[in-house]
Amino acid sequence: MKLVTSLLLGISATLALAAAPATPAPLKKPLPPLGTAMNRPGEKSTPKPQIKSVLQPAAQPPATPPLAPNLAAAAASRGLSFEVRTIAHGGGQGGKSVIGDSQGRVFEVRLRGSQTTIEVLVRNLAREPATARCECLFVGKGVEPENLFVWDRVERQVTVPGGDYKRETVQSEEIFSAETRTRYDRASSSGDSQSAPTTKESGARPHGWIVRAFVGEQLVKVQASNSALERIGNDPAQFASLLKQQPPLAPGESKKSKP
Repeated sequence: MKLVTSLLLGISATLALAAAPATPAPLKKPLPPLGTAMNRPGEKSTPKPQIKSVLQPAAQPPATPPLAPNLAAAAASRGLSFEVRTIAHGGGQGGKSVIGDSQGRVFEVRLRGSQTTIEVLVRNLAREPATARCECLFVGKGVEPENLFVWDRVERQVTVPGGDYKRETVQSEEIFSAETRTRYDRASSSGDSQSAPTTKESGARPHGWIVRAFVGEQLVKVQASNSALERIGNDPAQFASLLKQQPPLAPGESKKSKP
């Protein structure tokens, strides 16, 4: 009986040892770090090269150089528009005089002055303020000879805020023409007789206007009261020729008295 009991106790101890988890043996050599290649026995371990970031900070764009004057003017002119119209044209009688001479002639001279008023509308469609120089030329036409000439010239500097507009009113000086009526009074035995009068004009009258708009030194717009004057304003040679034309003699003025 004692032998059986001893055998049973020995079998129970063996089963308990088999059921218990095995304790791992300590490693003789520590494991290599992650990323290290596993070498064959006898070879030295070489660490893997670390991957470096190739992302570099974005390069700053170069500073924008300032625009040349002509390019800056072109950029500013793109936002500007110009409109010109005549708002008043007329004048008044400058007076009337009657003069007789020893030959029986009677001269009736009627003097007439004329003025032209225009309106220049400048719009700025850009966000930034812009400045334009408006050159207004008033063109007259002589009665005899019928040549064109500039009788008045006015310049205006116009600064318009962004998204706004401005109106400029420009009035010319007076230009004069004269109408001279001549008649003959003759005395005869039957009484006084009077001939039919003759009429002659002198001086000059308004013919129109030319407006040239500049941004800086760049000509950006030409507008005129008629197509013929607009062609002159756009043609440098014709425009220079117009500026050289001399006005005709004013009524009552002689070539000797003209400086």
